Amino acid sequence: MERVETFDGHASDGEFTSVLDRPLSFASLSWFSLGWVAIATVAFLMRIVGYSALPLSFNEASLASNALSIVQGGTIPAAAGQAPLPTALTALALFLFGSSDGIVRIVPLLASLGSIALVWWLGRWIGRGPALATVALIAISPTFVQTSRNASAGGLLIFTSLLALAAGLSWLDRDSGGAAVLFGIGAALVVMSDPLGWIALPIVVVALLILSSERNVSPRSLVPVALGALASVVIVSTSLFVHPSGFSDFFRESLRALWDQHVAHAGQEWHLAFFQITIDETVSLGLAILAIIFAWRARSDDRPRDLLVPGLLVWTALGLICGSILGGKNVPLYTLTALPLLLLAGVGLDALVNHVRWSDVRTPRGLLFVTAVPITFFAALSTYGLLASDIGTDAAAWIFTFILVAIVIFAPLLALSIWIGRSMPVQAWALVGLFVALLLAGTGLRAAALLQSQTASRPGEPLTVGDSTPAVGTTVKQILAVSRDMTTFSQDARDPTGGHGLSVAVDSTIAQPFAWYFRDFPVLQIVKPNEQYPASNPPQVVFMRPDHPTILASTEGRLQRTMTLSTVGSRTLSNPDWGDLLSAVIHPDRWERFPHFLIDRSVAHPSAPTNFVLSLRQDVVTQIYGTTPPAGN
Repeated sequence: MERVETFDGHASDGEFTSVLDRPLSFASLSWFSLGWVAIATVAFLMRIVGYSALPLSFNEASLASNALSIVQGGTIPAAAGQAPLPTALTALALFLFGSSDGIVRIVPLLASLGSIALVWWLGRWIGRGPALATVALIAISPTFVQTSRNASAGGLLIFTSLLALAAGLSWLDRDSGGAAVLFGIGAALVVMSDPLGWIALPIVVVALLILSSERNVSPRSLVPVALGALASVVIVSTSLFVHPSGFSDFFRESLRALWDQHVAHAGQEWHLAFFQITIDETVSLGLAILAIIFAWRARSDDRPRDLLVPGLLVWTALGLICGSILGGKNVPLYTLTALPLLLLAGVGLDALVNHVRWSDVRTPRGLLFVTAVPITFFAALSTYGLLASDIGTDAAAWIFTFILVAIVIFAPLLALSIWIGRSMPVQAWALVGLFVALLLAGTGLRAAALLQSQTASRPGEPLTVGDSTPAVGTTVKQILAVSRDMTTFSQDARDPTGGHGLSVAVDSTIAQPFAWYFRDFPVLQIVKPNEQYPASNPPQVVFMRPDHPTILASTEGRLQRTMTLSTVGSRTLSNPDWGDLLSAVIHPDRWERFPHFLIDRSVAHPSAPTNFVLSLRQDVVTQIYGTTPPAGN
């Protein structure tokens, strides 16, 4: 805008208005903007509430210990090079904010929220409607929620894959040097997030080539891609040049871990990948199938081919194939399938919403139909429950109840819903589909909210296998409190603040997470199973496996308790009875088992969790329980 001057050489009034004086216009806001804000808020609350309530698991504590060693200028084992990105970012978080469980888990939390921003960026290619629908599914996805609350590589694997995809699409469309560098950085970060990155990156590249409608790149643009990737590997693997050997450790240990943890166990528990998306991503699986149906019905030879659904379908299929073949079932492995599945489901949800005539829904007939559908559904559930239940001794009461529910309530409601739906044929089935999707989303939302409770008492959740149980956290807090009470005034050079004077011994086979929680204790010893702590001065606190009692020369006069250490996979999922599953599919009287499982995750044959033994010397027992301690177990 041209500057207008008055006769005295000064700008006229109103030519330059202060930002604070400008009126705020809500007309610029759109429903999409409000939707993004609302969904991002829900996603943040789903992830932040209780995200550090459970103690760190073995893998999380190992990551935290390695990251803290980098901060303190110590050495880290070469095996830590298999995933240098989580270690480096966690070290940065610990350096900036201090060491605690919440800080250790802040990196996956931020990566999960960053993934939402990357989906918004992908909206340029997949459409803003599918992008918003995808984010809505991500917000309540149990898989994505678990990756954001667990200090594993799952959240970073998702984030870096989306970064590589978005940057790659931008690079292929515009042949931009900046986008090429960013794609190289994203590709390098994928393989440095987890050993599975060597599998995830080729799959992302295949999806990138299918999804890109234009490829305006020249061979010389591969140079910034390579430079960006190489610089990222060098900087991250060496922890900003602090550990030069990390560069070679990364390639050696990452490929070795890929082989030892996954490829060497190929084919084992191949079905768990299918089980996981079925029970945790039920609504996304249904919407993804719906997206394929919509794309098939909309195909036409007289218009340009839409590559979105085929590209996402290939990506999902490749992820599911790799996820089922590779062994070592864990959360990062499940993300290979979950990420493209949710993108495909977002396309299906957007198409389903667009098939509804919302103007007709706001009419009295539409509102009546919207009200009748859920009421009819719950009446149908009551009728099915009566048919599946035992009649009992009072047959007359059962018959009366059946007539009341099935004939007086359900039948008229069903007839009313069909009558109204036939008069609005364009959107009636779409409204029913949205209602079913909402019900399935409710089960997913509940599963995601209860992930922090999916412990030994809820063994049917594959996402929490290997997590520490609340007993670990309770025990650690108790020992830390007792140590403060007994040794607060026993300061020395090794413990200048006091409060860490108890002598603690930990079985090396279960060193983590106990070594992390007692990292400030000067008298902390990691004892191998074939070793024995000196009998002349037995430790005050011992954590050991139940089958390694020889760590102590004598347990006389000590209180020992057996507690749960971590959860293991349910036998119902890891070794299913295929005949029973087939029978449940073809017998209507057993159809209710799957909805019940989606809600409560109860299984017929839960596996026993792994345990640890807490052994306390008499002086600690007296401090905790007084002169009359309870009997040990």
